[in-house]
Amino acid sequence: MSGIICAIRGGEGSRPTIKKGIEESLAGGTTLNFLFVVDVDFMKFSSSSRLDTLWEELDNMGEFILLAAQQKAIEQGVRAEAYVRHGKIMEEIIKLSAEIEADSVILGMPQPVEGEVSTFDLENLKTFAAAIEEKTNAKVLFAGDEL
Repeated sequence: MSGIICAIRGGEGSRPTIKKGIEESLAGGTTLNFLFVVDVDFMKFSSSSRLDTLWEELDNMGEFILLAAQQKAIEQGVRAEAYVRHGKIMEEIIKLSAEIEADSVILGMPQPVEGEVSTFDLENLKTFAAAIEEKTNAKVLFAGDEL
């Protein structure tokens, strides 16, 4: 099996990523594999008893986001699969890449928000992409403005 991994978070920012995934899948005739990663590590030191509930709600949200993306792809003639995973985004991209023998991984570009520091500024995104390419046989493609 081979295909494309399209990592999405949902919302307006994922639209260019989904579009790029569909375009690449149509051009290459390969399966488009949408990936949504739930990472609640920020909560592991919390004393909240709601962690399991939060985890379940994020899973449900991820499934909903993926279902919408998958439907959009199918409507355009693309074979599409959807995966909700738990963990760190890079680790899950690498694991899924190995499982499906991914040809490429599509990532969205960071959308700068005034006054906020993003985990994925341009330099961090380049480093992230290089690490994915180093650990997989997949080429990283970007949706939106090219680097």
